[in-house]
Amino acid sequence: ETLKPDLFQTLFGKVAITINDTIAYDEKLVGDAFDTVLKAKKPQDVIDSPLKKYHDAVQAEMDKWISEFNTHAEHLPDAKLKILEIDTPYGIRSALISQLSFTHDTKNTLLIWQREGDRIEFSSRNQSGDVPLNDVMREAVKDFPNTDGGGHRKAAGGHCNATDWPSVRQRIIAQLSTSTK
Repeated sequence: ETLKPDLFQTLFGKVAITINDTIAYDEKLVGDAFDTVLKAKKPQDVIDSPLKKYHDAVQAEMDKWISEFNTHAEHLPDAKLKILEIDTPYGIRSALISQLSFTHDTKNTLLIWQREGDRIEFSSRNQSGDVPLNDVMREAVKDFPNTDGGGHRKAAGGHCNATDWPSVRQRIIAQLSTSTK
């Protein structure tokens, strides 16, 4: 079997991460990222640009959550689920859970949630594909007002009112407990 290269470790992968981290740092920096790419003569110019300070800050935050994952995540073996609440100023939820699901836990479903004012935003991953997460997330928020849930079989998420989160969370756990038996 031939090993696929880690695309994020390639030169273009590093450019993509630099741009993504800049936007995760502050969505208002999308114009700066765009201008940097337009002015770059070669990919390394983007990596070495002033965007690097945003990339470094976001990567430090990602590293913090990754290193704390095993000690801070709630593990529910019956549901093959690990849940982590994050509190970060950066828009890293999706990138963080993707990285964790590829590097830390490929067998369990991972769920990360974050309070955004009076809303809860949540993302899930399951690299095995054993569980259709899009269906789980859609069903979890069903019949609650101002919610959305869905995505793909291996990667899905949603949002709900903070007051509904305990019930939505319980529905996710119940569905995963049923589907993993």
